[in-house]
Amino acid sequence: MTTTDQPIGVLKLISRGPFARLWWSGLLSSLGDWVAFFAILSLADRVGNEVGIVLALVARVVPAFLFSGFGGVLADRVDRKWLMVAGDIGRAVLVLSLIFVDSVLGLVVMSAILEMFSLLFQPAKEATVPNLVDEESLPTANSLSLTAAYGTFPIGAGIIWAMGYLPRIDNSLAVTTAEIGAFIFDAFAFALSALLLVGLKVPTSRHDTQKREQKTTALTDLVDGVKFVAADRGIRPVVFGMGLALLGGGVLIVLGNPFARDVLNADERGFYIILFALGTGAALGMGVIGVLGSRTVRPSILFSLSLLLIGGSLMAASAITTVFGAAAWILVVGLGTGAAYVMGFTHLQTEVDDDYRGRAFAAMLAVLRLGLLASMAVALPLKTLLRGLLPGLLSDGIRAVMLLGGAVVLTTGLVTLWSQREIIKGARLSSAARATLDEVARRRSR
Repeated sequence: MTTTDQPIGVLKLISRGPFARLWWSGLLSSLGDWVAFFAILSLADRVGNEVGIVLALVARVVPAFLFSGFGGVLADRVDRKWLMVAGDIGRAVLVLSLIFVDSVLGLVVMSAILEMFSLLFQPAKEATVPNLVDEESLPTANSLSLTAAYGTFPIGAGIIWAMGYLPRIDNSLAVTTAEIGAFIFDAFAFALSALLLVGLKVPTSRHDTQKREQKTTALTDLVDGVKFVAADRGIRPVVFGMGLALLGGGVLIVLGNPFARDVLNADERGFYIILFALGTGAALGMGVIGVLGSRTVRPSILFSLSLLLIGGSLMAASAITTVFGAAAWILVVGLGTGAAYVMGFTHLQTEVDDDYRGRAFAAMLAVLRLGLLASMAVALPLKTLLRGLLPGLLSDGIRAVMLLGGAVVLTTGLVTLWSQREIIKGARLSSAARATLDEVARRRSR
């Protein structure tokens, strides 16, 4: 396929055929997931303050960390289409029930169940894609699926931001008008996704029962993947670098709402502006820097440079006094995050042999979740511990934690860049090439 043919192929994939139906369903489902996620964070802050935010996030992360293999097992044993339909319908019902939640415990339980239904949908969707497109189109299809999954982040943030301008309605519920509108929108998105899937025609494929029975358990594969990643000097810095980066950058997820409300003195729309800036930056980083930068710079080096951008920008945002000023720096944080995400995945795809690639990705996702869990565990205690220790604006505990988180990401970027110093040195001109250039320069100077 030529370069000029590529856009036509993309348009054909998402405009007609079974993959197009699956792609639009996945886009709606991802959009509903993001809007629900942002609305849940807002509700968690209201009913439980920072502790509520942490518990709501833990309720979304822990099920994925502990039971992600369960959805994969079901995807290999039952009809994947109806598994996806069940996941969407279940989430549509659950997000509507969130309107009536008024306690942290209720929010945690509902968030965990919501994540369980997401774990039904995602593995079934990814396992279905190869049955809908030919082998030559599979990389493009996977790229489109990734865009639908993460490119909807800024759209979801924009929707929840717009919901903040809805007229306020006095009610006895814990949720605001914006959150009610968000949950209704979520339910509609999930229901429409399920409706699209009902008409999906998936070619039947034979499962090799004997081969499936000989598969190792998900835990064994995960352990093998961790061992492989830990032993490989080429991919170890990137995988653990992503985990450490999420450990530092994750404080923005935990403290973003309190930062906008208590530090910047903004209303709930201030938090939505920050989310929108983060999502927009991430989309730009994934769509522009990730593609154009990888043509001139090695993915692993660009990954390290992206971490430097994230860390420096997060540190700068910690000292800003206005919502829009902070949003500008957070947009740069998102830019680096999107680029780091794409380059980290690209590095693994190109450097890891196919026999270990799945387990390497499983190990990386486990490391990412551990980093996020650790960030959520330390953010609030550190906020209290660091309050008043630094001078000026940074005497605020939230600002101090953001500064420290940025420093962790910045240091991680420096360490991963240093680990690739031999690659950087190898990219320099050889002595023969330098001698040739010097000779040309001398001739021109005559």
